[in-house]
Amino acid sequence: MAIIYSYPTGTPDPKDLILGMQTANDKKTVVFTIQSLTAALNAGYLLNNLPANFSKIEISNLTPDPSPDYGSYRPSTYITYPTQQAQVSGSVGIGAWALQNEEYNAEWWTRGSNVAVGAGSGKEVTTGVGNVYTGFESGHAATTGNFNAGFGNGALVELTTGSTNIAVGALASGHLTTASSTTSIGHSAAYTNTGGSDRTTGNDCVFVGANTKGSANGTTNENVFGYGGVGAGTNTVRLGNTAVTKVTTSGDVETDAVGKGFVLKSPNGTKYRISVSDAGALSASTV
Repeated sequence: MAIIYSYPTGTPDPKDLILGMQTANDKKTVVFTIQSLTAALNAGYLLNNLPANFSKIEISNLTPDPSPDYGSYRPSTYITYPTQQAQVSGSVGIGAWALQNEEYNAEWWTRGSNVAVGAGSGKEVTTGVGNVYTGFESGHAATTGNFNAGFGNGALVELTTGSTNIAVGALASGHLTTASSTTSIGHSAAYTNTGGSDRTTGNDCVFVGANTKGSANGTTNENVFGYGGVGAGTNTVRLGNTAVTKVTTSGDVETDAVGKGFVLKSPNGTKYRISVSDAGALSASTV
């Protein structure tokens, strides 16, 4: 019968809870238990025997408070390499180089309260507040922007000072730098403009669908819906890509602005707006 060892120290306690067992060696069975691992951690065994490219976990980064309350004491948690020593309230960084540059301030409403999960995520955040970045290098270059949310590898990876942006999907708004209040959902959504140029700026825009694109940098209130759709410019809505042959609805289509109406293109390319008079008569005028 094989000799039983409790990893990493001592003889197994019959009352202890077993987490796992390793039986690759026919002469030795190793049992992983809660008690033995806890004892080893308290003794510094696990931390002192980690590989050189790992670092210890910092749990509480704020000065201990003998009588803390939720409003004044919100320690940060970092599981990262190198070890993060910043005294910032309410942040969580998990992954190598995650949240490596947060600057000290114990007042949670002025900086901190960031969450970054993934290698390099939120690496350059300094005084930004309330950002959430999950995925490899998501929000990597962001410094002072506030309340951004990037989910997916490379989402908002080049954002620097923009705020209130939401990117969901790998590389979503991956080239955006200083824009604010842009929402992009889908793989590579708002990653480029038509023609392939990087989409770096443009506020208050919405891109929903993989590979949706802007018409040009700097547009505002440009809204694009559907796979591969390309924006039509500032203050426009695009539904679908060029392969779409029909847009249907079970209700009416209405415009509430006087003088506006349907715009149709003639065979020679001339555009006409169809509008209606108070008497209900239709008319066409070139656009």
